[in-house]
Amino acid sequence: MKVLISDFDNTFFTDKYLENIEAIQEFVNKGNKFVIATGRPLYLLKPDIQDLNIPYSNLICSDGTIIFDREDKIIYRETINPKIVKKIINELKENPYVEDWYNNEAYKYSKDEDALSNGILGVPKDREKVAE
Repeated sequence: MKVLISDFDNTFFTDKYLENIEAIQEFVNKGNKFVIATGRPLYLLKPDIQDLNIPYSNLICSDGTIIFDREDKIIYRETINPKIVKKIINELKENPYVEDWYNNEAYKYSKDEDALSNGILGVPKDREKVAE
């Protein structure tokens, strides 16, 4: 058995997405395993993979901080120390260039400062400047 792990955006998820899915189905039908790895959290990945019969065995999400099985159950999770989470959120709240913040709680973003966190997202006030 072989295991293939692929990045999602601009690697597996390209203009040849449906062809890539067919190739992976052939690979898995030969007794191999396929894993999707992405910086995206699960809830931003699922819309692009659901209902397409991608035969993945695991999803590595949020830059490797959470691994899910085929049923979206967490099998590994590395969270940020709660003291560090609070410090980051406080710095984002005080930053004049940040419009808002969100906590990545594995299955959703939230505004809960006390929830387990796999990442903190700061939303800039001037998105055009950030894009530059």
